[in-house]
Amino acid sequence: MDIDDSDASVGSMDSADYDDENAAPANSKASKNSKATKKAAPQAKKRKQNNMNTTLVASVNTKNLVRNDEKNVLLTQLLTKSSSVENIAEGLVSRHNADANAAQCELINALFRSVGGSASCELDPKKHALQDVDDDEWATLITNVVADMQNAQPNQVLITASKKPATKAAASFLATYKNFWFQVADAALTSGSNATAAAGDAAMSARLDVALVKELILRVTELVGVGQPDIRYASTLAAFEMSRAILAKITSLGEKLSIAERQMKSAKGARAGSMKSQVESLKEVITDMEELVTGPVYAVIFMHRYRDSNEHLRVMCLQNLATSMVLRPSLFLADKYLKYFGWMLSDLSPTVRVAALAGLTLPFETVEQRSLNNSDNGSIDLQQMQNVCMKFLPRVADCCIDVNASVHAPAMKLLLCLLKEGFLDEFEDEQVWDQINFCAISPTASVEMRKNALEFVIEQLEAFDDLEDDEAVVDEERTVVAKIDAIASWVAHAITGERTTVANAKVSFADYVVQSLRSIDEHSSITTNWSAQLRAINEDSVATTTSNTTADKKTDAVKQLVLMRMLMASVKEEVGSVGDADFLTGGKKSKAKKNKTNTSHEKLSIELLKALPALFVKFSGDSKMLQQLASLPRYLIHSVFSLPQRKADFTKVLKEIGELYVKSTEEAVLTQCAMSLAHMAGGSHARAADASKQMMSIVETLKGKVSDLAAFKLSNGKKKKKGEVDADSEFALGLALTQFRILAKRVDIFDKFFDGDVEEFVTTIKECAEKRIEKCKDSNQTLEESKVVVKEAMNVNLAILAWKVTTLHAGEDDKMAEEANEDLMGDVAGADDENDADAGDQASAIVSIRDHLVELCTDALELKADGEAWEEDTTSEFAIFKAAVQKAACESVSDVRSICAKGLKNAANSTLRAVAFTDDSKLLTCLTKYVKSLDKSSKAFTNGPLLAIARDLVANWDVVNRREAGVVLSNINGSNPAASKLVSAFIKIAKNKDGVKLLEAHMASLRSTYEDWQNTQPEDLPEKPTEEEVERYTEEEHEHEDKYNAIRTQASKLSSSLGVTKLSNPKMSPAMVGFVREGLRYAFSCPKNDAGEDDQEQFGDRLSFLGAVKPYLSWIKKEVGGKREIEGEYESREREFRSSLFFQEDVHGEILKAFGDDFINTIVTKKRKEAPVDTHEDVFGPADTESEKPSSKASSSMLSIAEEKGDEVVDGMFDGVKEKGSESKRRKKQ
Repeated sequence: MDIDDSDASVGSMDSADYDDENAAPANSKASKNSKATKKAAPQAKKRKQNNMNTTLVASVNTKNLVRNDEKNVLLTQLLTKSSSVENIAEGLVSRHNADANAAQCELINALFRSVGGSASCELDPKKHALQDVDDDEWATLITNVVADMQNAQPNQVLITASKKPATKAAASFLATYKNFWFQVADAALTSGSNATAAAGDAAMSARLDVALVKELILRVTELVGVGQPDIRYASTLAAFEMSRAILAKITSLGEKLSIAERQMKSAKGARAGSMKSQVESLKEVITDMEELVTGPVYAVIFMHRYRDSNEHLRVMCLQNLATSMVLRPSLFLADKYLKYFGWMLSDLSPTVRVAALAGLTLPFETVEQRSLNNSDNGSIDLQQMQNVCMKFLPRVADCCIDVNASVHAPAMKLLLCLLKEGFLDEFEDEQVWDQINFCAISPTASVEMRKNALEFVIEQLEAFDDLEDDEAVVDEERTVVAKIDAIASWVAHAITGERTTVANAKVSFADYVVQSLRSIDEHSSITTNWSAQLRAINEDSVATTTSNTTADKKTDAVKQLVLMRMLMASVKEEVGSVGDADFLTGGKKSKAKKNKTNTSHEKLSIELLKALPALFVKFSGDSKMLQQLASLPRYLIHSVFSLPQRKADFTKVLKEIGELYVKSTEEAVLTQCAMSLAHMAGGSHARAADASKQMMSIVETLKGKVSDLAAFKLSNGKKKKKGEVDADSEFALGLALTQFRILAKRVDIFDKFFDGDVEEFVTTIKECAEKRIEKCKDSNQTLEESKVVVKEAMNVNLAILAWKVTTLHAGEDDKMAEEANEDLMGDVAGADDENDADAGDQASAIVSIRDHLVELCTDALELKADGEAWEEDTTSEFAIFKAAVQKAACESVSDVRSICAKGLKNAANSTLRAVAFTDDSKLLTCLTKYVKSLDKSSKAFTNGPLLAIARDLVANWDVVNRREAGVVLSNINGSNPAASKLVSAFIKIAKNKDGVKLLEAHMASLRSTYEDWQNTQPEDLPEKPTEEEVERYTEEEHEHEDKYNAIRTQASKLSSSLGVTKLSNPKMSPAMVGFVREGLRYAFSCPKNDAGEDDQEQFGDRLSFLGAVKPYLSWIKKEVGGKREIEGEYESREREFRSSLFFQEDVHGEILKAFGDDFINTIVTKKRKEAPVDTHEDVFGPADTESEKPSSKASSSMLSIAEEKGDEVVDGMFDGVKEKGSESKRRKKQ
């Protein structure tokens, strides 16, 4: 059967296709409302701007609503629920039988009041006969209602055209409102004036008042086309609820009709004639009600409102059509109505698309639910849906990758229903199949979406087909293995493409499969069948696709990885769900589970412990498999290690991991081995000592390698002699240090397993690395391996330092706790005296380790090439070596400054005070130069040096170096969005810690950037320049100008980061005046020459710095006192500047006018603009007036305003603010 596409344009409609004014039903009085809509349009538009936006229901106060609606008895009854909704509806129908116009006015008034109308807009039944109301009267009525809605309080608005009510009270009323209209229609059918008395008793001879329900539907239909969306929503909802009541009554009458038809067949004589008349009467009533629903409701209301401009009205239409399909499938489960769901799959609103998908899915879900309840499916023939579903199948598939994530899961649910019903058996579009299937492992899909998609995939796999009743299951585990293998084969096929290699295959996607399987009750047991999973790995069968075709060797290899990944994911999920909450994080076991044995976890641990040795042997040459295998031991519960029957298995696994750690070169494998070794050596189980011995053996082996290889001599010759460093020996040394570093980050091996002097070992690796830095220019043949040696030497040193300081902190905490509980303070003092000597030795050792690392990092950061050619060649081995070791040094320096923070100098423990790293000036100079030399547009810069420095600054903000912070702040403006975002986050943290210090860092950043700009000024042209020289100069001049604009942009962004309309940290307000005054001092100052005197040639060169300070004036403009201070400071500086012997009006006057006027006019009063300040100063000195006296020293700055203090910003230049406050605030107090 072909589907009529006459209205298919709706499927690709946009917002312009929705026309509210033309949406009124042609065969009802709603067409009268077009005039009302036009008259009410301006007011409706204003209402939308004020309080519509479909979120009017801010709060609902029942008491207020009752008080405000005293004149509307019906609404008061619904709000207070003084009687049941059924009784309220019965009462209304009774009143309608007595006075139809009054009852209908009461209904319309309640509807108007529900959407925010007031008592003034209510219809008076004595003045308004609804049958005779003309177009102009309707227009006036609607206009008045819209005007009242515009002024309504939020607690008076009960119903809005929104996704859901804003409050529980509003939601409760909405449910009552829907039920009320349903009950009104039901009561009208059975209690209307034309209904027989037996109608209420549901007898077969009952006669229903269909005409009354039709009259009520037509009455609310007159409102469904108005321009105000809330009125449309409330009236359309009322009509749909009445139609639902009619369909429910049709269903009950259908059951009676079936009984009557059966009785008629068996009846004879007069009884047969009586039954025949009853059957005909029931059919007539059912036909009348069906015509009422398909006519006024769906042919009129639905046909116009499903294209409504309001998305929630469109959703309502689709939801009610779906409900009607289930209630009366013989009428609505047809292509005539189903096509609307297909068209609305292309609606602009995701909410509408979800409703369309849900509508198509509802019949399938209803049949499934009824079959589970062993009830009749209600004559729902799902085959009726095949035409529409297959026509719109590509669109449904596209919804699986919709731009809005909320559409994905409903689309996949519908596809799963279609697949189960066999609708997709003949569909052969492989591209669509792959698109749908891939959703099961899509990282962007929701959890529910992946679950539904996996069920969709499972339905296609033969291994999951249900067994026939006569088919015996010989090996149940064999069946589970086949299922696991089938899933793994599909995943391998899905993630393996033409360009995919075994190494880069996205094996981690198998985690999603395991998570989905665990959420599917029917298949969740697969993930905990450990013997079946291990058997699937060992059998190593050939991978096949969903169509049961054999895959290639590459897919077979990937399938093995997928199987192992599935096992690992299953173990992790199971341990996370049944194990202790702190098991995976290495924390202490919670008290609630301290003595509780988890059978599931133990069973898992036993199965894995038995299988792991064989698996290590089987996959000994596959690093990818070994990486996953090595991670499994850390999920085993410690109690299993102590079992006597598992001792041999534990020993084998421990040996395999130990040997793998020593011989492996893959960092990922080494990391997993280290974590597993740490887990096996931890705890209080009986085999912990064995694991510790294994780790000690590994450490001794690595120590021997490092000692032997570090003794090799560096040689400049191409031919290496025995005992000299070559590529192989350098690689081996780098690998040994890498292994040291990975293990040392997991366990304090130097305290527990290191036999020897740690300081001596640190000295050895430090000297080894230093030699390579010193000789790197002459050792190009080994630089590729040497950079690893230097980098890992820093990392190992850092790990040792970190463990030492961590131990100090832990010891200090224990000591403080002990002192808190000690009654005899004399004993404590005596204990301290005895430990002073040991503490001194310990501090000396830690400081020595720290200084070794700092010296090594400094040497790396100071590394330079012998000539410009070397520096320019960034692809040379030397350049690569330099970049690698300096990056490592930068990261290590950041960690050292965090571990040995300056704040430790205030610690109570003398050892902690000794390890505080305070003398870092030389290191910071090297670090700053290094950071400035980097390419700031790369992600590596943001995630590497910039992040490391910013993190360290935050950790040491109390003693922060402003110049270093300024280097970080300068990256807020540039071509790297990631860097700007990081700096913004840094500023947010810093201003909450100490806003005044942040302002000082702002000044340091701006001055540093400004001075760099001054140093790049183009060289002057010669007297007779060539065209090339003129062109070059012009280009450089433009670049110079762009750089200055970049400084102003940087200043603007830094200033904006301090707040929105006011400073986010109030403590910064008084300091802002000092900040601007410092900017003025610097701008009007003159650089010094070598003799320490003002340099005449550079006089006035810094005036352009006013442009960088100008954005900060916005924080001062609102404070009168601050404005007066800055204005006075500027005038003082200007007079002093003009009185200088170096001042030349024709040169410096123009510069001052350009930059100075632009600056001061930002805050200056209108009076000053009209009457410029007299800046003339004669030989007798400045004028004597108070306003012309030079401003006193800035109260919020420790810098001298009159004297040049150098280029560096002095720490604490705004600290005076904390005690004294700004000058303006002091004047206010006086």
